[in-house]
Amino acid sequence: MPGSQLSEVSLDFAQADKELDEYRSWLDSNAEFSETRVVEYLKARRDLCLLIQLAAGKGRPNRYKHEFNLQGAFRADLVVGSTISRHFVLVEFEGGTSSSIFNQKRGTTQLRDWGNEIQPAFSQVSDWTWAKNDNQHSDLYRNTFGLDHFSETYLVVCGRAAFLNRTERARLHWRSEKTMIASCPIRFWTYDDLYVETSAALDVWRALRSEQAP
Repeated sequence: MPGSQLSEVSLDFAQADKELDEYRSWLDSNAEFSETRVVEYLKARRDLCLLIQLAAGKGRPNRYKHEFNLQGAFRADLVVGSTISRHFVLVEFEGGTSSSIFNQKRGTTQLRDWGNEIQPAFSQVSDWTWAKNDNQHSDLYRNTFGLDHFSETYLVVCGRAAFLNRTERARLHWRSEKTMIASCPIRFWTYDDLYVETSAALDVWRALRSEQAP
């Protein structure tokens, strides 16, 4: 759209399917990884990233950008969205290590404290919502997205499911399902969840396209 800093794209379903398979193999071959490493991997797989809009947002994705600056002060690792549904998903990627979601040192005799990557990621999202609220009526902010009004979902992708016990998985799920900020949902996924959720979303869209075919 005129003035938008987001790239116009079209989801290639066949390529997305291929990239999902590659991502599953990559996860199987990498038990742990840093934020820098996984971000570089995902940046090379556009259609996999576009699937995040299908899984976490609303509408078919047609805009995206990595390393997206908000008001020059903050940066989202990825923005993907739909100008038709007027909805964007802003993503913060963190590392996939054993201490990314919960610290190795226990907070109590029974439970571990939240980790040293997921907590700063939440603070980052808080700053994104502040930046929007503080500047949403400015021409600069509207031009950034190319729309006057839109809704958002925020997504933090962090850690691996294998490092979580049953209770910790329940805690992460609760946080993902119940956390809101400025009336917008914040989702918390492991990198394994990223595969599961995007794969399921792709299956749904395949079925819909099959039903609509003549």
